[in-house]
Amino acid sequence: MKVLFIIPYYGKLPCYFPAWLISAKAQKNIDFLLITDLFTEESDNIKILNWSFEQTRQYIQTKFDFKISLERPYKFCDYKPAYGYIFEEFLKGYDFWGHCDIDTIFGDLYSFLQEPLEKYDAIGRWGHLSLYKNATGINRLFMSDKGLFNYKEVFSNDYSYAFDETSGMKMIVSKTEDLKYLFELEKMADLSKKHKDLMGGHNFINHSKQIFFYENGKLFQCYIDNNALKYNEIMYLHFQWKKPAIKFELSDSFYIFYNEFISRTSRANDKAVLKKFSFYKLSIYKMYENTVYVVNQIVKLLKMNKKQRKINNSKRNITICIN
Repeated sequence: MKVLFIIPYYGKLPCYFPAWLISAKAQKNIDFLLITDLFTEESDNIKILNWSFEQTRQYIQTKFDFKISLERPYKFCDYKPAYGYIFEEFLKGYDFWGHCDIDTIFGDLYSFLQEPLEKYDAIGRWGHLSLYKNATGINRLFMSDKGLFNYKEVFSNDYSYAFDETSGMKMIVSKTEDLKYLFELEKMADLSKKHKDLMGGHNFINHSKQIFFYENGKLFQCYIDNNALKYNEIMYLHFQWKKPAIKFELSDSFYIFYNEFISRTSRANDKAVLKKFSFYKLSIYKMYENTVYVVNQIVKLLKMNKKQRKINNSKRNITICIN
């Protein structure tokens, strides 16, 4: 199976982009098409479409017979489910296409995806990594009326609809007959927004002492269990707005923390690094972090205009119903 991830990216490359690039270059049977004017270095599996934001916006406009709204890069999130249709000419020779974010570090993606790719038509429920079979009907699934919002409304307005996730494609996929889908990806560390340290959200199993590291194309969670050092290979890690800095020249092995990457030389040092940098925060501190998160969410909500607030409320209600 051959896979192509399509990634339009504009603005400023994040500080951790070199780490993402190392993990992306290591992928087998998986290519990336970056549509950007920020980066030009191609490799065997990373192709660059050197377009400006305006060129990309105009290209997308040619695919629709109504005026689209694409005034800011963040709006690409709503267009992700349509990439199979919009960029169809670039998909020749690929069995699957997908969209992913670059605030991620990949492990050996294909080893986790190989079996699902053979069984399912759609894989993943989140905007940071989802895959679809490269077939005409599936590439046009976003046009279905089974989502919370119609794609013409979504593409005609500048509001954020999260059309790539619960309110859009998850509903459409789950309501489409004879479509085989897998929503929950195992071994995916979607890091919690609420806490400063690296804690996986959703169904990820955390440990009181744990660290993450990348090693030669694979990604690991390292933790202590009953005084024994254990390793859990994971599929990928999603930063969730954390911005770890790179203060050294990256190699094929490095530790990943919420605020920085640290050079890693051998497994012999893992236990010492884990004891030094990983600690279990007291529940009172967790309560403090949760409170700060809630306050920030309220402030963010108050700053929204009425239309965006209404859309967010609709998304929240439908998330409760279908999760």
